[in-house]
Amino acid sequence: MKQHLREIDSRISVLGACALGTAGVKVFALLPLLLGTIAEHLQLDDAATGMVASLYYIAYFVVTLTSVIWIRRANWRVLSMAGGGLMVLGLAGSATFSESYEGVILGMMLSGLGAAVVYALSVTLVSDMTDKDRRFAIKLIPEQIIPAALMFMLPVLVIDDFGLKGMLYVLALVIFVLALLSSGIPVRGRALTPDKTTKKAAGASVFIGLGALVVFFAGFAGLWAFTERLAHDALDPVVVGQLLALGLVSSAAGPFVAAIVGDRWGRITPIITGVVLSLISMLLLVGQITTFKFGLLMAVFPAAYYFSLAYLFGIISDADISGRFASLIASALALGAAVGPGVFGVILNGNGHNAAYLFAAIMMALGALMFIWMERRLERAHLVSFEGQIEHCPHAEISK
Repeated sequence: MKQHLREIDSRISVLGACALGTAGVKVFALLPLLLGTIAEHLQLDDAATGMVASLYYIAYFVVTLTSVIWIRRANWRVLSMAGGGLMVLGLAGSATFSESYEGVILGMMLSGLGAAVVYALSVTLVSDMTDKDRRFAIKLIPEQIIPAALMFMLPVLVIDDFGLKGMLYVLALVIFVLALLSSGIPVRGRALTPDKTTKKAAGASVFIGLGALVVFFAGFAGLWAFTERLAHDALDPVVVGQLLALGLVSSAAGPFVAAIVGDRWGRITPIITGVVLSLISMLLLVGQITTFKFGLLMAVFPAAYYFSLAYLFGIISDADISGRFASLIASALALGAAVGPGVFGVILNGNGHNAAYLFAAIMMALGALMFIWMERRLERAHLVSFEGQIEHCPHAEISK
C-alpha cells in the first residue's frame, strides 16, 4: 500500500498528470486560432464556424459527465493511451478530410472525446496526491505555457505555409508526445476510507463545489472571451494580439506562484487575494481603453485568477470523499466556458460594457464566497475528526 502511495506522489506521476492535463486543454486553449483557420480554409460563416466549437464542447462535456462511472474502474494507463489515441486520430482525421466540413467536424468531435478522457484522468490523479494544492498549481503551469508557445509559433511557422492541414498534423504530433510522457502514471488511484465525521461534513459539498466552479469560471470565461473585441476598436489589432499573448503567459505565472506558496497560508487567504486582485484589475476596462491599461489588465487578471484556481480544485478534491467526482471538475469548467460568454454577450449588447463587467465580477465573487464557505466547513470537520481520534487514543487516556 505504501509503495502504491509513493508511486502516486512520484515525479513521474506529476509529469504524467501535467502531460494529460496539457493534452486535455490543448484544443480548447487554441480554439480561437483553430476556428479562425478552419473558417478561412473552408470559407465558413459565423454560424457554421460556431457549430464546430459547439459540437466539440458537447462531446467533451458528455464524456466528462460520465467519468464518475469509469474513472475508478478502468486501468489508468489504458485510459491515458486510449484518450491520447482518440485525440491523435481525431486531429489526423480532420487533417486528412480537411476539404470536407463534415470531416472536420467528425474529427474534432473525436478529438473532444479523447480530450475529455485525459483531462478527467489528470484531475483525478492529482486529487489522489498528498500535496494536492501545490500539484494542481504545477499542473496548471504547462497547461498555460505550452498553448501560449503554440499560439506564438503556429501562425508564423506552420499556418502561413501549410494551412489548416499542417496545423492539425502538428497538434496531433504534440498530443502523441504528451501521451508518451504520461505512460508512467499508476494503473489505479488510492483507496479512500474517509472517517464518519469527514464523510458527514463533505457529503453533498462536492456538488456545491462543482456548482461554485461553474459560477466562478463562467464569470472569467465571459470576460476573457470578449477581451479581444473590447479592445478592438480602441487599439491597433496587432497590439491587441501581442497583449493577448502576454495574457496567456501571465496565466501561467499565477499557478507558478501558487506552487511556491503551497498551503503555508491555508486556502482562504490565497483565494481572497487572487479574486480581489482579479476584480480590481477589471476596473482598468472602465472608461477609455489605452495600451497601458489593457496591457496591465493582461498582466494581472489572468495571473490572479489562475493563482486562486489551484486552491479551488483542492477544495473540491477534499470534499470528494468517494474519489469519483473530482473528475467532474472538467465538466464544470466546460459548462462554465459554455454559459459565461453567452450571457456576457447578451448583457453587453443589451445593457452596455459596465453591466457586462458587473456580471463577470458578481459571478467570480459569488463563486469564491461559496468556496470559502466550503473550506470553512471542511476545516471544522477535520478538526472534529482529529479531536475524536485523540479522545479514542490509548495514550490520551494515560495522560488523563
